[in-house]
Amino acid sequence: MKKRLNNRIIQAVGRCNRSPEDFAMYVLCDKKFATHFGKDSNRIGIPRNIGIEIDLGEDFSEAEDTTLVQRVSDFLSANFTWYDAALGELGRGSVSTSADDTAAISANDEVTGWTALFSSQNYNIAGDRFQACWDAALQANLIEVGAYYGWCWTKARYLADTQEGIDTGESLAILERAITRGGISGWFNRMRASLARARATTSTTSFSSDEYSNAIIRAFDDVLESTNTRGLRFEKWCNQREEELNAEQHNHYRKGLSALGGLLGYACSEPKHGSSTDSLWRGVFNTRREVFTFELKIEHVPANKIDASDIGQAHNQISRARTEYGPLGYSVRGVILTHMTDLFPDAESAGMDIRILPKPLVLELWARVRRLLTDYRNSWSLDDLGARRRAADGLRPLLPPEGWLGKVLSHDSRFVLQEILFAQWKSKSEPT
Repeated sequence: MKKRLNNRIIQAVGRCNRSPEDFAMYVLCDKKFATHFGKDSNRIGIPRNIGIEIDLGEDFSEAEDTTLVQRVSDFLSANFTWYDAALGELGRGSVSTSADDTAAISANDEVTGWTALFSSQNYNIAGDRFQACWDAALQANLIEVGAYYGWCWTKARYLADTQEGIDTGESLAILERAITRGGISGWFNRMRASLARARATTSTTSFSSDEYSNAIIRAFDDVLESTNTRGLRFEKWCNQREEELNAEQHNHYRKGLSALGGLLGYACSEPKHGSSTDSLWRGVFNTRREVFTFELKIEHVPANKIDASDIGQAHNQISRARTEYGPLGYSVRGVILTHMTDLFPDAESAGMDIRILPKPLVLELWARVRRLLTDYRNSWSLDDLGARRRAADGLRPLLPPEGWLGKVLSHDSRFVLQEILFAQWKSKSEPT
């Protein structure tokens, strides 16, 4: 039935292109197509070139409306530059095999492989069985599941080689084949990064001892490994964060604030218990331990001023954090993040060491971080660890020093000012 359905789709597509000079957009309107083609077993009979075009269409289903309209307009105007480039990237990761729906993966091979791997730890048997699963998936043109069996085969071979004290190069070569077959999904992107690290274990290049910049670079790497350096996922991820930081709803805004804190090297949480802070950033860098609590006041109120009760909530959050983290050696600072630009006199007198961070400044901070992340992405590589280190070396001088946020919040000014917030950040034009 699946093969018959796919043949009908191919026939419909064929009616659009009758000669080498013809070009057309295929529009698959039914939402079921998104899940139908997401499974390898549902692609029986689909030629390789059409399968790649389907993958490209699925990628562009995540695009912003304006981007999608522009791409369609370019294509229908016979401007194929972006299309050929995108198709080429997808084609690199695909495997050309004939679809054979009679080939099947032996359940006995898979079960025996898992048993040998985890129960008896007989890694050679496990490797042989998972290799058989890999071969069967290759014959059946099952791409993702085949790549997964390649990863299992790699794991068994790597453990066997390590146990026997022999070189692991062959097992890493198997992993590279599996990754190539897996394409550009986020999971296999992370496998590419793992492979690069495994092959670079003998490198003499050392990372910086600056723990704060290392934390930011790790956070940037995590984003790029999950969104990839190609396609639209990265821009979509950034646009979602920006939308959250423009929101007026607590839950929506907190997600964006936590994402921003993570990119700045902090472990971020959104406690749910009563009287808890809206967002908490925690960092440990060398001997410095610091916690920042954020009370969000982003709703519009008639008075449009911070009152004493707002200050009281912030003090309660600081007190809870000091009780929890103070004995562990953390310094704790409290912040009210708001669009309001004034406060009542009784709130001012009760403020003590609480600082007020204007919401527009958070957007400026995000814009600066986004520019750095985008520039880092442009010189970053998923596979080449050397390129990643060069990208990191170019990024470090532009980052603020360890403890910069604590210094910002220690300033005498009740409201954080732009010149205070960015005083310790450098631009590319400034000397390092």
